[in-house]
Amino acid sequence: MPSGSGVEVSGETGLRILREILSEQLNPSAMPKINFSEEWHNKYLQEIDQFVENHFPKLPTERLQGSQEGQIQDFLKRTQNMIYDEVLRLTPALKDAGLLDHLKDSYSRHIFTNLDLLLNRDLSVKELFCLIVWGKDLFFSSESKLTVYDPLLLTGEFERAKQKLLQNLQIEMSTRLQCIFENEKKHVHNVDSIKEETFNSIHIDVIQILDYAIRDAKKAGQTLMHAVQILCCGELRSFVQKFVDAENERLKQVKITEKNSVHLFWIIKTCIQLRCYAEQITPDINNSDVYTSTIFMLQKLEGDASASVQKIMNSLAQENLESYFKKRNRHIDILMEAIQMQCACLPETASEIKTVVVKIAYNSVSKVYLECLMKTKFRNLEQCWENAEEKIKEDVQYFHETFSELNDIAAQNQLLQKMSKVLHYSDVDALKITCCELFKDFPQESEQFVPGLLRWKGVLSRQQIEMSTRLQCIFENEKKHVHNVDSITEETFNSIHIDVIQNLHYAILDAEKVGQTLIHAVQILCCGELRSFVQKYVDAEKEHLNKVKFTEKNFKHLFRIINTCMRLRYYAAQISPDKNNSDVYLSTICMLQNLEDGASSTVQNIMNGLAQENLVSHFKKRNRHIDILMEAIQTQCACLPETASEVKTVVVKIAYNSVSKVYLECLMKTKNLEECWGNAMEKIKEVFNIFMKHSLNW
Repeated sequence: MPSGSGVEVSGETGLRILREILSEQLNPSAMPKINFSEEWHNKYLQEIDQFVENHFPKLPTERLQGSQEGQIQDFLKRTQNMIYDEVLRLTPALKDAGLLDHLKDSYSRHIFTNLDLLLNRDLSVKELFCLIVWGKDLFFSSESKLTVYDPLLLTGEFERAKQKLLQNLQIEMSTRLQCIFENEKKHVHNVDSIKEETFNSIHIDVIQILDYAIRDAKKAGQTLMHAVQILCCGELRSFVQKFVDAENERLKQVKITEKNSVHLFWIIKTCIQLRCYAEQITPDINNSDVYTSTIFMLQKLEGDASASVQKIMNSLAQENLESYFKKRNRHIDILMEAIQMQCACLPETASEIKTVVVKIAYNSVSKVYLECLMKTKFRNLEQCWENAEEKIKEDVQYFHETFSELNDIAAQNQLLQKMSKVLHYSDVDALKITCCELFKDFPQESEQFVPGLLRWKGVLSRQQIEMSTRLQCIFENEKKHVHNVDSITEETFNSIHIDVIQNLHYAILDAEKVGQTLIHAVQILCCGELRSFVQKYVDAEKEHLNKVKFTEKNFKHLFRIINTCMRLRYYAAQISPDKNNSDVYLSTICMLQNLEDGASSTVQNIMNGLAQENLVSHFKKRNRHIDILMEAIQTQCACLPETASEVKTVVVKIAYNSVSKVYLECLMKTKNLEECWGNAMEKIKEVFNIFMKHSLNW
């Protein structure tokens, strides 16, 4: 083998030279060729092992108390530098001799022996993190001079270090989180002590403790970070459990008013921040029971605290607005000043919780204002304010501007502004549109306030309001969805007339429980509402028919129009008390009949087109089979749901009529049929039998 001297020596001479090179008495390039037996080879390996053992840095003395982090870091650094330097120095001498791998392996074994001794000590979390990161850099960095010849030994030591770290980390985090919890119990329930620092302290302290551990683990790799994240999630859940239990107990014991509402704000803030952090650190949100449990507890406590804030704001609003509407000389500023005082106790860094509080306050003020308004007679307000509607408009604008100053985002609540629009309209149709918009944007609040507001103003009866609003919602939903042919399922094919009839019929059924006089009055009301709905429906469909070119591909919408018109016509006849003397009934029937005829006419034109295309070809080529036309018509009928037998009858009649007429027209235009068909009369008779047979099958 090649060597620096180029001279081949015996095993004994080579061993002496190796000792001198290892002890730095000779330059590594002086290593000769060595001719050694197995026995001498083992002696060379022993010499290297002895050299490594003699020169390996000594472990720092174990202390019974205090941190060893500095000494351990120094030991690890010295060890790493020594190994890098020695491997670099000895590579020229040992590589060609086949001894370099053993040197690296010997260093590795000594490292693991020392790591094992270190892990037997009572190490802190920081010291364990330091040890793991050092091992990672030593064996896996791009500059590493070591090769691992026993991977199980390596993984075993790392796993042992990881388990010890997780065990110690859990104890340390639990202890520190418990200290935070105990400190929180001592100080934060004292309202006077909740300053900006204490307002944010609990979630910041908790997050810092957990976040430091995750960041340190990340330096060692994804596997350890994932394990530490899972550990942190468990510790966070345990802390949250204690925190939630303590706060729930306090909320039961202490009467929360506007004087100590800052504690509620603090709870909401803490819950929001801890929820966000739990989501951030959980490795697999969708499959984590710990995460789900943590979020549930925080959301429940946050919801309870928000409900308490809502009660306080309701109470403030109730106290001020009842007096405002009774005395009518009390200025509305008093209420807003009280709310501003609540927001003023929040620190500047609490913008997120301020948004929540202002939203709750604006919502409370809006609802209480509407409730107080409806309890006060319109006539009395007019006498006091002269123009009650204008005064209400001013109040609504004042609230909006004042809440906007407090928080722009929270002021996006449009409930009071939109509800007040109900009071500004006298036109029934405009009111219906406004009410429909309200029911879409604020379904629960509209159910609560819209009927009362309309009765308060005296424009519509409650029953009329409910019917009008629901029918308007049906119409709006119809406009959105049903013009998409692909979306017309069996349910949507029948939905519009079923929904309309149900809304009206429930009112009539309820009236039957009272007596004939009320039934008659409700029927008249229903007829009027049906007519209003039909007017809008017919106008919308006519506009659609004018815009869209209908072919056999979008037939289905025409069938639906015919079906809807037929059903609504029958129902109008059923509920009208006196059809012969009812202009409302006659107007409704006329509009529906006109739309139905328009849709039927369009179907007729399409069927004529289908028949023309196929029958002209049939008579010209005379070899084109008549079944092609029948299959095309059958395809159209197949798109009708099973429940639409009545409209199917209409469509088949139109199709049969179209085919018959076009067939006769084509027949009269064609000569020499006898030459082609032989017995033309027999062939014509056969075709009409086919028509009849198919129409019966349809």
